[in-house]
Amino acid sequence: MAQRESVIVDGDELSELDGNSQYLYVFVLAALSNRRVEACNIRGGLGLQECDIPGLETVAKICKGQLIGCTPGSTNASLHPKRISLFPSYTIPFRSRPVISTTTTLQGLLPCLLFSSNNPSSSLSTGDPIHVQLRGATSAAGIPQIEYIKHVYLPFLERHFALRPDMRVHTLGFIPRGGGDVRASITPRPGPLQPIMLTRRGAVTSVAGRAYAAGLPAKFAREMNPK
Repeated sequence: MAQRESVIVDGDELSELDGNSQYLYVFVLAALSNRRVEACNIRGGLGLQECDIPGLETVAKICKGQLIGCTPGSTNASLHPKRISLFPSYTIPFRSRPVISTTTTLQGLLPCLLFSSNNPSSSLSTGDPIHVQLRGATSAAGIPQIEYIKHVYLPFLERHFALRPDMRVHTLGFIPRGGGDVRASITPRPGPLQPIMLTRRGAVTSVAGRAYAAGLPAKFAREMNPK
């Protein structure tokens, strides 16, 4: 499959959004569309952070692409995607650094995994699940909490798009130590998702929360429980 024209993305524009995940999303879309992408002026000249590296490296492995400039502090990085190479029950060897957000990374990789069998360059057969293991932080300020992914995000995908991704949390991980262990699996779709329209919020049926204490006495978690 011939590669389409390249795309240049200015980091200043992405930094106004969510700088911790937008670069991952851009590289995932490049892999799916088989289009070379170059990110310049990353984070307005501050460059890539260490937490960016594992996700970008994983995308490059998935599409057997050439990743250039993917080092901490680099202000320019590019991906030359090739053939998406995922196999039945293939487990991505993802061993993230403790500072990585497992939830943000999972959200970013999901489109690449979900539509990989649609890509003309894919070697994956429809109906074969893909298994992912992520290690790092599952709960921290500024990232989606693992409970949100499990109880809100994934049920939303199942209810509105008939997707059935499975996720199991083996170990929770907190900043700065990390140590979380999350396993997820999803079966790629043979075609595009159907559009949906959400114009009504709906009634609130319940409100719930969970309190955790890491490296502290359990009483701190109990004190956060209003009951």
